Amino acid sequence: MPAYHQMGFNSMALVREERLQNYMGLIVSPVNCPDDECGKIMEYCFDSLHEVIFDPQMYNPSSPQRNMRAWSYFPDDFESADKTNLAYWSSVVDGVIKCCVDHDCDGVCSPAFLPRKYTSGYYALITDIFEEMQKSLPGGKDLYLTLVLHFDDLVVDDVGDIADLVTGRDVENVYLVLSSEVPPKEHLTNEDALVAVMKLINILSNNGIKVLVSNCSLDIVLWKVAGAHSGATGQHGNLRRFSSSRWDAPVSGPRIQKPYIIEEAFLANVSDADFVRLDVDDLASAATLSNEFYVDLKEAIRDKGHVLALSWRFYLYWFMDFISRCEADADEAEEAVLLARRNWRDHGEDLILDDPKNDGVWVSRWLRAIRTFKKL
Repeated sequence: MPAYHQMGFNSMALVREERLQNYMGLIVSPVNCPDDECGKIMEYCFDSLHEVIFDPQMYNPSSPQRNMRAWSYFPDDFESADKTNLAYWSSVVDGVIKCCVDHDCDGVCSPAFLPRKYTSGYYALITDIFEEMQKSLPGGKDLYLTLVLHFDDLVVDDVGDIADLVTGRDVENVYLVLSSEVPPKEHLTNEDALVAVMKLINILSNNGIKVLVSNCSLDIVLWKVAGAHSGATGQHGNLRRFSSSRWDAPVSGPRIQKPYIIEEAFLANVSDADFVRLDVDDLASAATLSNEFYVDLKEAIRDKGHVLALSWRFYLYWFMDFISRCEADADEAEEAVLLARRNWRDHGEDLILDDPKNDGVWVSRWLRAIRTFKKL
């Protein structure tokens, strides 16, 4: 299960980081990458042999931000047009293919949008858009069907029709996007929806379709249990899911990002102070102790250095390493959830963490979701 780096705003330094070179490749997203910057990324990737997948990212909420409008394929009337008309997408498909070819990307995701309602007609339309693209895409390019799910309302009964539609077409790769109003830094805990996503991934995978789950974080443990082929992630806390809150007007005044650090022993994001406490109490995981940014991060916390930048690198290394371990051991993901549940049970009452939301409840729900999924 290869790992992909989901490009974020100004994240080229992370892509170039020597200790993060075991990522399979990059997913270039126009929201955070102007056209000319994409060329620089491609030049670097040719030298580093990274694979590049172009995601036109048209599933944004209604007001596209940053660089989207500067890309040639993006239509001026996107907000007002009837996007349910297949003919509308013809020029968009041609434009996306041209961008993919011009930048010599290895793969490209089909255009998809956020509908008012996630109906069978909507999913039929986005697969039709995929097939239109399939007819024109030059050989040697991998094509991904972009499949957007509204996580908050999803139930297991929904996925059968979606799976039948996808498996009934000539689809080899799916790029799975979860749209949710759960704030990006919070965990997905809706058990019905978690089971539904896992079920869909499992059906597609069992039919020989490779599923790449976009915008992952700690929830990669669930998608791996379900059989996802690959996962993508980016700067920690910045690239998880596509909730409309990501596109709200910024709050006035300085914007301060606090570092949150992954701790696999509890499947939690902890503050820098909590990270040190867990380490001192010998509760840090083997994954933490073997992380190539562990020493640098400890020193930065001690010396009040660049903790935020190192917390991103620490997380990206964990994600890359975790997926590598899952490749070697099919039970690794489920065992990580079981271990985290035991740690919360055995040590949770004694832990006094900075964030009151760090109570481990999501781990219990994830474990229940796994058990429900396995009974289906």
